[in-house]
Amino acid sequence: MFGPAESLPATLGASAPKRNNADLQTKGFEMQIAWRDKIGDLGYNMAFNLSDNQTTITRYKNDNGVLSDYYVGRKIGEIWGYNTVGIYQSQEEADAGPDQTYFFSRWGEGDIEYADLNKDGKITPGNNTLDDHGDLSIIGNSNPRFSYGINLGFNWKNFDLSAFFQGVGKRDAAPSGNMFYGITGDVWQSSVFVQHLDYWSSENPNAYYPKPYLGTNEQSKNIQTQTRFLQNAAYFRLKSFQFGYTLPVGQNTKFPIERIRFFVTGENLFTLTKMNKIFDPETAFVGAYGSGKAYPLRRIFSFGLNIDL
Repeated sequence: MFGPAESLPATLGASAPKRNNADLQTKGFEMQIAWRDKIGDLGYNMAFNLSDNQTTITRYKNDNGVLSDYYVGRKIGEIWGYNTVGIYQSQEEADAGPDQTYFFSRWGEGDIEYADLNKDGKITPGNNTLDDHGDLSIIGNSNPRFSYGINLGFNWKNFDLSAFFQGVGKRDAAPSGNMFYGITGDVWQSSVFVQHLDYWSSENPNAYYPKPYLGTNEQSKNIQTQTRFLQNAAYFRLKSFQFGYTLPVGQNTKFPIERIRFFVTGENLFTLTKMNKIFDPETAFVGAYGSGKAYPLRRIFSFGLNIDL
C-alpha cells in the first residue's frame, strides 16, 4: 500500500511523495438477513445488514516508532491524546497539579488538568514515540465500527409504507478548531454557538468548556486532543421514509389510466446520537471535514404522484 515516506530532515525544504512502502491487514465481516412474508392482506418485508472491519499496519519502516507516522501494529484510525482529570477550580489547585508548562507557562483556575500517566510530575508527549510517549495514550479510534442498515416495508390493501434506517455502532471523533471549541484565540476564527456559552467561570464551575482566551495563543493549552472532548460519533438515523396510497382506476374512467399512486417522502427525519449537537455524526471530522466545518444534512419532505397508463 502507499504510505507516507520516511521522515526526512527539515533542511530538505520539501515533503517527500508517498511510496509503496507499507503493508496492512484488514479483518472483518459482513452479513445480511432478509425476510418477506404475508399475513392476510398485510404484506411485509425486512432486511438487516451489518459490517465491521479493523485494519492494522504490518510493515512500515519506522525504526524510531514515531507516533505521527505509520508503525507496525498501528490500527488505522488510532487517536492518541491526553487523559483529562478535570478543570482547575482555583489557583491553589493549579499550583498543586503536575507541571504543564510544556504547553504554556501560565496555568490557573478554569484551565484543564491533564493526567500524569507516567508519574514524572509533568505533562509532556515525551519524544512522541512508542518507547517514550510521555503522558499520551490511545484514547479512541475514528474508524467506523459496526455499520448497519435496516430496511422495512409494509403494504396493506392500497396502502404501502417503507423505511430505511442506518447507523454506526461505534466511532470516536477528536474535534479541533473553532467550530467545536468556539473561541480558539483568533477573533476572526472564533464561533459562538449556544453550546459555547457553557464555559468555565466562578459562577459556572461545572462548565463543559474551560475558560476562553481571546486574541492569544494561550487557548491552545486547553484544547489538546483529550478524553474530555472526545466525541461519541455512533448514531442511529431514519434515513428515508415513504408512505403511499394507490388508487386503482382501470376501466372506471374514459382516460387510459391504469392506476394513480400518491406518496409522501421524508429524508433524514431524525437522528439519535450522543455527539455534540453542532455536528452531524455522519459527516463531521471525516476527510475534508476534519474540523467539522460542513453543511448539516437537510431534512427533506416531498410529495409525489405516479400515473401508470
